[in-house]
Amino acid sequence: MKQLSANFHEKEFACKGTGQVKVSPLLIEYLETLRAKLKASITITSGYRSPEYNKKIGGAPKSQHLLGTAADIQVKGYTPEEVAKVAETIGFGGIGIYDTFTHVDVRGAKARWDLRTKKPEPVKVEPIKEVENMVKVVLEGKEIGEGKIIDGTTYLPVRALAEALNLAVAWNAKTKTVSIAKK
Repeated sequence: MKQLSANFHEKEFACKGTGQVKVSPLLIEYLETLRAKLKASITITSGYRSPEYNKKIGGAPKSQHLLGTAADIQVKGYTPEEVAKVAETIGFGGIGIYDTFTHVDVRGAKARWDLRTKKPEPVKVEPIKEVENMVKVVLEGKEIGEGKIIDGTTYLPVRALAEALNLAVAWNAKTKTVSIAKK
């Protein structure tokens, strides 16, 4: 088996049932671009699948894995949704979000799906009865702060939302800039 690019080897894409390898050079090119943008290594959890192996594991009958144009991937330090958002900027044809991995492929058409069993709860906004135009904001069942409705738009202090999402917040008084980043 041979090295396909600077960071990917043929064995990573081999069918887990037969050991056969089929992989699109465009898929490798896009995965290298994704790796560079994320600044993190990518683990291939599923690459090429023979028709027999694909059927055995319950794969889609017309799966891109059968053509060697797809990979299921994990990136340490990133959720499948975060990986999908960056993959979107690269030009992958198919992008699917699952509980523990992201599917990417280089089909000629755009396809998107989310098959997570537990999807994030949307942020709920509930009016506070005592104060006009004031609302409490609830994220995944936990109150994270109070906001105000102005012209139909809910405003919430950015620090309250960022901290509820476990993000670091910094204020630069000189430039009057709020920076939000992963902790």
